[in-house]
Amino acid sequence: MSRALALVVLLNAASARASVGAISIDELIRRSDLIVIATVRSVDVENRVRIATAEVNEVLAGAPGATVRFIAQPQMRCSVATAVPGEQVLLFLKTSSASEPAWIALYGRGRLPLRSIDGERFAVWPGKVWPETLGLWEALEPSDERVVALDELLARIRKVVKEMAEDREASSLRSLQHSPG
Repeated sequence: MSRALALVVLLNAASARASVGAISIDELIRRSDLIVIATVRSVDVENRVRIATAEVNEVLAGAPGATVRFIAQPQMRCSVATAVPGEQVLLFLKTSSASEPAWIALYGRGRLPLRSIDGERFAVWPGKVWPETLGLWEALEPSDERVVALDELLARIRKVVKEMAEDREASSLRSLQHSPG
């Protein structure tokens, strides 16, 4: 299957319009408590809320267990949160406590399904998040979605996470140097 045809097949459904402002990939990374590549194993209803359970394949930020649980339904009008059993996804999650399910960052737009096209892996990118410096491919049909090479996206995530850790370490050192002792 040609790359162009594969993109049409993957991205032919227009995403719902919502009143969420665009943010950069760096800001999405900074706002997320947990960033993982995971495979959704199940979606169950608990107290009338759809909760997905996903097996963690790779941790990019945060400290999850072997699985993560997250809310897989919209919690407000502009949300597009969902999950599909069996899908592999890159998740940007917000957490409140270890015992509560996380929620998908940016009103569900922090869920990026992963796809392979001609042996190369891509993340389906929601239109409300703009990774300005990443090479995006436009969908061939009208849509808010784009795809981005997964390797390029992961490199950017790792770079920002490393910068955040260095900033925290530098801040801690400054605090120690300025504390009365």
